[in-house]
Amino acid sequence: MENEHPIVRFFRGPFYKLLTHRIIRFALLAVCAALIVMFSVFAARIKPDEQSIQYYQDNHHYSKAVDLQKYGFKPSAQDDVIEVYIVYGLKNQDLQECSNTDFACTGRTVWDDGFDLNPKRAQSALVDFCARLQNLSDVDVERLKIRRNAVTNRLETQCFVERINEYMETESKNTTKYPMSPDLSLPTTEVKVDALVHGNIDTYNLTAVSPLFYRYFETVMGYWLHDGYKHETRYNDFRVYSDLLGEGTDKFDTRPVASRPDILWGTKLLYAAVVVKTTLKFGTFSFDDGLPIVKAWDGFIQEESNSMPSTLSGMSQCTPTGGNPWHFLNVQKELVDTATQGIYVGIVLAFVVITLATKNVFTGLLATLNIGVVTLSVVGLIPMAGRKLGVLESLNLSLVVGLAVDYVVHLAEGYHASAAQDRLTRTHDMLEHVGISVLSGALTTLGASVFMCAAVILFFLQFGIFMFATIGFSLFYSLFGFSVLMGLLGPQGQTGSLVPVVRWLRFRLRGKKSHHEHCEKCEGRGFHDAESVFTTRRRKKF
Repeated sequence: MENEHPIVRFFRGPFYKLLTHRIIRFALLAVCAALIVMFSVFAARIKPDEQSIQYYQDNHHYSKAVDLQKYGFKPSAQDDVIEVYIVYGLKNQDLQECSNTDFACTGRTVWDDGFDLNPKRAQSALVDFCARLQNLSDVDVERLKIRRNAVTNRLETQCFVERINEYMETESKNTTKYPMSPDLSLPTTEVKVDALVHGNIDTYNLTAVSPLFYRYFETVMGYWLHDGYKHETRYNDFRVYSDLLGEGTDKFDTRPVASRPDILWGTKLLYAAVVVKTTLKFGTFSFDDGLPIVKAWDGFIQEESNSMPSTLSGMSQCTPTGGNPWHFLNVQKELVDTATQGIYVGIVLAFVVITLATKNVFTGLLATLNIGVVTLSVVGLIPMAGRKLGVLESLNLSLVVGLAVDYVVHLAEGYHASAAQDRLTRTHDMLEHVGISVLSGALTTLGASVFMCAAVILFFLQFGIFMFATIGFSLFYSLFGFSVLMGLLGPQGQTGSLVPVVRWLRFRLRGKKSHHEHCEKCEGRGFHDAESVFTTRRRKKF
């Protein structure tokens, strides 16, 4: 006994007496209850983080620069805001060939074969849609968070059909090319395109045009986009709209421009997009605020799509620039939901595993309660430290149950392994045999996490604090909460044990009845019929 480790003697002697003292043990439970109430209040205040992933601490120069860019200036036309793209001609990407873990895989582009702007009805519908965008009610503008130009008070949209109309109306006034001043505005027709082509003989090679040619809209669009195929450098409309219009070629209708062989006309319009600028700045709102706006846009697009002709009914909305903020909002929500689900599932699994390991429901219940308290304290620590529930916090919370279960499960197993029948002796044996292992394991993990608390990169800093807090709370609640509860409420004898239940089920499956008696040597069945055995013995006697 003298060669025993001093920590073992401490847990068996002074520490055990401290936890079982008739006053101190209730004081310890009161401290634990006060901490639970405090962390519960803070946990109820937790909110999702409106910012994107932060890589450095708040006092880092990079973080200061990002905050200054977001909040240090008054709103202006130069702000980097979220742009909503209303897209035609594209369907959802085909990701069947992509692995779930291959984040670099973008999938296969799927075209909407029904998209076509050549019908007059489709062009008129798109022109009317752009007009409706400019005349939305104040309620819709606020609901969709569309930005107004500070000078013109117009909603800031980039609608290519409006620019085509403006350009072609000016073009038709060129009496040198068009003596009859034809109407070249949208919607296009064969007559309008014929006037445009014959007014630009040096541009179009009419002998190569197929008699089945029908791409009248693409002809006008190409003429506008390339500014009449002049030899000057690309003008402003090309820089603004060229990425919003995707063109494809074929061997039947696509031909090089006579004056610019490097440019093709008669192409097929594969996709088109109308851009709407919002008042939302990147990383300044959470998914709680952002997802209702996304749903508002989905509802608006669906409503407009229902009124469109069939060739434009496949319209959709997205935010492909700036890191795809619409998608990032869903990622944030998914991470938070996954962390929450992970906590719930982890606690349920912890209860099942601990109950089966200790073969006692009450022990498993008290140990699971300890794990839940640790998890609650870690969640409450986030708003207490001035943080919000972001991506990094969600990733950390998905691990909290796995770390919190470590020490209490050792104590629960030590309580179960005791040969004693009363709870106080079992608690004594638990602390004597397992206390040193719990303390040693906690100190080594705490020591390892301390070094990460000095990291510059925020993820390592937060993970170090998270690990230190989780292990610290787990150690504290296990030794001063769970151990006290086991000394007060721990199961005694066979109370809460699963062994009698398992034995009863085993005997029931083997056919044991109420009048059967226990038997050690009954052909492996463990019981026998007392009446039949008595009758057999009596017959043998006589």
